[in-house]
Amino acid sequence: MAMRILITNDDSITASVQKVMDAYGRIDILVNAAGMGNNKMVVDQSNEEWARHIHIDLTGVYYMCKAVGEIMIEQEYGKIINIGSIHSR
Repeated sequence: MAMRILITNDDSITASVQKVMDAYGRIDILVNAAGMGNNKMVVDQSNEEWARHIHIDLTGVYYMCKAVGEIMIEQEYGKIINIGSIHSR
């Protein structure tokens, strides 16, 4: 089941994780591929743009790993794949 989730919204994460659990009874793999592009140099970004990047690229991934990780710990199995961006260089 592929899903699009608003990873910066806890209600969206909770509802999506529950939807998967209702459908399958377990979660064996999570692939985080969220991110946003911005070709601006750091000195040209506003603090608000930077905060949005951090919220989507890092905090959202953390929220997903935490929500799904708790389930994987209970089932004693699971794999999490986090895909980064070329922008992290």
